[in-house]
Amino acid sequence: MKKKLTLVIDDEVIDRAKRLARSRGESLSELVETYLADQTEGEDWTPPPKSVLARLTGALMTDASGRSDDDRLEQALREKYGCGSGQARVNQKPNPKPRLTPH
Repeated sequence: MKKKLTLVIDDEVIDRAKRLARSRGESLSELVETYLADQTEGEDWTPPPKSVLARLTGALMTDASGRSDDDRLEQALREKYGCGSGQARVNQKPNPKPRLTPH
């Protein structure tokens, strides 16, 4: 879904951007959208502060001490298998290609 956006930009910058867009065969809106998409690609989205989603984020994934499910799982695997660096082997039998649990 597309939305209208109003920006305040220096006249000279607008003129240069329009020339650039024209030379690429696209509109100024397409040029700006492409630029913003490139700049924000891979950015982790976070909910707006004080929103309901922000207050709930992580609420179901931590215990009373604030440890996440991943932290508790890692600790349990270390205790069970005695492995360091957070990687526990699923199969304790000798195996030329040990499998690691991705959690």
